[in-house]
Amino acid sequence: LDSEIHIWFIRTDSMDVPDEAVLSDSELEKYRSIKHPSNARDYLVAHALLRNVLSKYAGVAAADLQFEHSEHGKPMLVAAEGVPAIEFNLTHTSAAASGQSDSGLCASVVSTQGLCGIDVENVARQNKVDAVAKRLFAEEECRVLADSVDKPAAFFRYWTLREAYLKAVGTGLSGSSKAFHFEVDGAEEAAVIHHTGLPKENQRWRFRLYRLSPGSQLTVALEAADDVEVRLFEFDAADFD
Repeated sequence: LDSEIHIWFIRTDSMDVPDEAVLSDSELEKYRSIKHPSNARDYLVAHALLRNVLSKYAGVAAADLQFEHSEHGKPMLVAAEGVPAIEFNLTHTSAAASGQSDSGLCASVVSTQGLCGIDVENVARQNKVDAVAKRLFAEEECRVLADSVDKPAAFFRYWTLREAYLKAVGTGLSGSSKAFHFEVDGAEEAAVIHHTGLPKENQRWRFRLYRLSPGSQLTVALEAADDVEVRLFEFDAADFD
């Protein structure tokens, strides 16, 4: 992990539900308060995935990991002797809401290079694309969106770029701004940020985009060197603690 950034993902719809005993008391309370069964399942799978993944790097049992939160609610590992400084972020989406046969996805990014954020979205999710874009996207992004042959796909590229970036810096979409915009490369596999008046911000961030299934868009924001290697791993549900 010293020279790489890792993304772990799991396809959720066909797997057995992990043991809820891995959750902390507060996570368990949150899980049991979720009324919709598929939402509760997503929450359990996502947090079990995160704990099992971080356990690999921290050398601490998944159930024993402790978290604290920033003022904006971003989770962080509680510092412990011998545990490396690990940055991470978590996301999940369900395909069930769209009626697709695609599997839902949970994913986590793990880095020791710097801050990181991740977002995955179901690209078939019903959304008022133009209205949302006008409210949240920069003018440059709206122009590209208007000219796109596949407007929903373009919309979710920009949406996940913004979400991943703002999750990385710890503000979430409440901190979305028209003072920056993204430019996606022609292969739709990477992007750069253009931040008005903050050239150093443009230089410190890397963005990668992935289509792990036809119905999903997964994007990561990485505070890292330009040549950092990003590796993807599919988590085996049989490895859940």
